[in-house]
Amino acid sequence: LSGGVVGGFIRDMPINKRRNWALGLGVGLSANTYGHNLLISKNQNGEGVFQVLDRDETPYNSNRFSTYMAEVPFQVRWRTSRPTNSSFYRIYAGFTLGYMYYFKSTFNGAENTLTYTSLSELNRLRTGVHLSIGSNFVNFHIQYNFNPLFDAQLQGSNADLNFQILKFGFIFYML
Repeated sequence: LSGGVVGGFIRDMPINKRRNWALGLGVGLSANTYGHNLLISKNQNGEGVFQVLDRDETPYNSNRFSTYMAEVPFQVRWRTSRPTNSSFYRIYAGFTLGYMYYFKSTFNGAENTLTYTSLSELNRLRTGVHLSIGSNFVNFHIQYNFNPLFDAQLQGSNADLNFQILKFGFIFYML
């Protein structure tokens, strides 16, 4: 199971007289944990080796990595708000620029445990688009990152790893 938590602040800058259209610029931190079936190890030269696992051939207890990121979101914001009413619908769409300042990969197998916090193949700079739709303070949120998490190929093939991240869940806005 994969999951994450994001916290931050966005400065709302209305761009029309009614104040229902705005631009948002913010800063935040996110912590994410991903469960996966990818064995991440290193060769003798310290280069990352990426291999897709088959549970029947390589049994393991857990296989996950964690990321911690600083993010800067930019949004175009539309809402049905009025100065006298705090209950409204919203659609916020935007772009996120992030930097992964911490990474940890942990594989707990039947015979060994592998832990890495540094991989040269890791794309620490993250870019993506996001969309939030909802009402009041509870909203559905989806984010897609443009660049793959690793610049690497699967072991034994010429196929790019192309590990893309798609997040979805709920976001809570506090006014």
